[in-house]
Amino acid sequence: MAPEHITAALKKVYVAFSVNMVAQAAAIASLDAHDELMERVAEIVGERDRVRAALLEGGYEVPESQANFVWLPLGEQAAAFSAHALDNKLIVRAFAGSGVRVTTSTPEENDLFLAAALSFSR
Repeated sequence: MAPEHITAALKKVYVAFSVNMVAQAAAIASLDAHDELMERVAEIVGERDRVRAALLEGGYEVPESQANFVWLPLGEQAAAFSAHALDNKLIVRAFAGSGVRVTTSTPEENDLFLAAALSFSR
């Protein structure tokens, strides 16, 4: 809570999605550990590609990804898929009427996701 002239001034200089000093220090430390960072990136890419291949084999449409997640364009089934994932103790990010974003995780967690996805009735 603040007077309108204060909030208006703050909105002019506020950086959306800003991070605190601890997060900035962690990011710099991660970038300084280049070899370890590249190893983690390779692991994520490998898992993302493995998950996508298993989903394609299971009959899903899965666009190629250059990120740390896969996208399932499920349309109107997005909410039902999200509920099914939650029933399997998994959280995915559903966009109602559009699709589901699934973050790449560890091999064990990805296996749990794949089991749930492949048991979803489409």
